[in-house]
Amino acid sequence: MKRVLVAVPLAVMLALGWLGEPARAAGPTTVYFFGSCTAPGGITVPAGPVVFQWRWIVAHRGEVYAYLHDTTVTGTLTTTTAGGETTTTAISNGDSYFSAPRPYVLTSTSQWPYPYPWDKHYGALPLDTWATFWTYPVTLSAGEQVTLSLNDFIAHPTVDGFLPVYQPGSVFGSTISCTITGN
Repeated sequence: MKRVLVAVPLAVMLALGWLGEPARAAGPTTVYFFGSCTAPGGITVPAGPVVFQWRWIVAHRGEVYAYLHDTTVTGTLTTTTAGGETTTTAISNGDSYFSAPRPYVLTSTSQWPYPYPWDKHYGALPLDTWATFWTYPVTLSAGEQVTLSLNDFIAHPTVDGFLPVYQPGSVFGSTISCTITGN
């Protein structure tokens, strides 16, 4: 009899959600590559899964396809453990970390991913654009420091619909490094 008395209220509480949902693992922390992580010392993020990300935003769909066809991303990942051991790994197939082009709506100038400021001549917000996202996942332990160093090269003049033409060579101007430390 006691089992029935406990089981019925427990089943009712579960059905009504009174006991809450089971714990779920948090999603990865996203670190925007052109953000504060490029400053000296980088930034501190929670230990666990982390995704480095930068976006190539263009005015028209064809421009993102042209960019993806022409770009070559090179980079290294340097990891320093809490104990001070350092390893550096080359990122092979850097171009393979781009997403498929997709529509992207800029609703705020804070979404602008480039190191040059938003210009009112680009258009009024919200602005319909196209984008591809470069993402690189890592897992960060407490006290561990990871530095992602990247460069992006194009072989031909490329347009994004916002600036004049990007000339062949480094889109970034030089290798840019982004450092994160797990806490």
